[in-house]
Amino acid sequence: MSLSARGNVIYDEEEFKLNRNSNHVVYAEKAVTKDKKDKEEKSYEILHFNKAQLDKLAMGIEETLKCSDQTVKPNGGFVYRFVKRTADIVLSSFALIVLLPVFLAVYPGFFVYDAQDELNQIQTRNFTTHHPLPHVVLLGGIILAVHKVTGSYNLGIASYTLFQMLLMSGVFSTVVSYMKKEGCSRWITGGSIVYFAFFPVIPMFVLCSAKDGIFSGACLLLLVVLLNMGKQRGRFFSSWKQLLFFGVTALVMGSFRHNGW
Repeated sequence: MSLSARGNVIYDEEEFKLNRNSNHVVYAEKAVTKDKKDKEEKSYEILHFNKAQLDKLAMGIEETLKCSDQTVKPNGGFVYRFVKRTADIVLSSFALIVLLPVFLAVYPGFFVYDAQDELNQIQTRNFTTHHPLPHVVLLGGIILAVHKVTGSYNLGIASYTLFQMLLMSGVFSTVVSYMKKEGCSRWITGGSIVYFAFFPVIPMFVLCSAKDGIFSGACLLLLVVLLNMGKQRGRFFSSWKQLLFFGVTALVMGSFRHNGW
């Protein structure tokens, strides 16, 4: 085998041993040495990446961009907040407008099953744990307070029903606003508004004086809070407003049904 000192040389080891006394050995050694040097010059260090650290870096960049999106607005912070609050009020008003015809049709509201027993507890001051006490006090307190002023139980029941309508309209607008904030399409947000307004079961329970309406609203808000907690993680727990909202929604949900805990 003819060996050359130019270029890369491949040779058989056995043949090299047989020809070690020949003049070609020197050229082979030089060729092999040069080939090794070329390989050493062309070799690169292998970079090892830590997946956990990369995930933290990606999350940090994502949170930074999200904060930038929330603080930098086209028309300034005050104008943006004003427009956002106005949009929330409009959404709530839309839900109320849709619910008003149903309310007028069933005036003063659906005062059914548990509501009568809860009102009796307030009237007789004989409380039991059969119904959640916070809802007993809220329902009976509003009805008796209005009755004391006007002398009408129907106006008292209607007042509680209107209070619950306002409360649930705020819940629905909060959920839709959160969906818009998270980048849901107009079709999804618009479909959600139509669902909240026209799905028969929802207006029925919104106008029902039983405890299920407020419990369902608190459960829905708590779901939004938990989704927000999973997305923001560390930033969520550094905000006292977020923690307060989480605590209030969890407390209301647990207090308005015995199985809420």
